[in-house]
Amino acid sequence: YLSEADRRLQVQSDLPWWLVCRGTIHKFRCVPHLTGRRFEHGVTDCYTLFRDAYHLAGIEMPDFWREDDWWRNGQNLYLDNLEAT
Repeated sequence: YLSEADRRLQVQSDLPWWLVCRGTIHKFRCVPHLTGRRFEHGVTDCYTLFRDAYHLAGIEMPDFWREDDWWRNGQNLYLDNLEAT
């Protein structure tokens, strides 16, 4: 995992970082700070917050396209995509 100092620099650079450890290459996508985000559906929404938090813990969750107001159309994208996560 990246150190706290590495994460701060990565957020400033706004670039993915790569780390080689024991012959294995690890990619860390740039994750903005979890607090203080402005809500934007599909970009910095509830699922993105969970996905980013899990990424920082070393657990990858897939991103999936989601149309705004999906909950008003009888959809439940969280449950529908649960198996993929």
